[in-house]
Amino acid sequence: KIDRSYQETNKSLVDLISFIRAIENSHDTKIVKITITVFTSPDAAQEVYQRLSWDRSVNVKKFILANTKLEAKVIEPHNGAVDWKRLKDMVAESDLFDKHRIINIIENSAVQDSKQQSNRHVQLMKLNSGKEYQYMKQHFFPKLRNTVYVNIYYESAHPSSLV
Repeated sequence: KIDRSYQETNKSLVDLISFIRAIENSHDTKIVKITITVFTSPDAAQEVYQRLSWDRSVNVKKFILANTKLEAKVIEPHNGAVDWKRLKDMVAESDLFDKHRIINIIENSAVQDSKQQSNRHVQLMKLNSGKEYQYMKQHFFPKLRNTVYVNIYYESAHPSSLV
């Protein structure tokens, strides 16, 4: 379910629909494809965030279809799973004591292993008895829980006509 009261979700959705409608109302421009990629935070099991990412991307697609004249075949939902890159960037910009070790884990550890004993998530939880993990869980993960990237591909006879 889309929570329009979460952070700036409502403004983002209004802007997205306004942009799509501007293209739809243009006489010389048409939307060719829209991709929706949704990411989540790493504080759940692999299967959970895979499903969450997919479900969220499908819900954004449904929202776009309900508020525009687009055909379903134009919109492609994608599962981005966990936004490890954004987490790594947040860690790099932080004052976390062991940020270099955290970045090393993110860059070099498997996202998932067969026994779920030494994967990236588990290693982050174990580092320094979980102190940095708890900080990330409180300060970084909420910002990663609903990362959505929408790419709109369109054709226009006059590319400069859109603002």
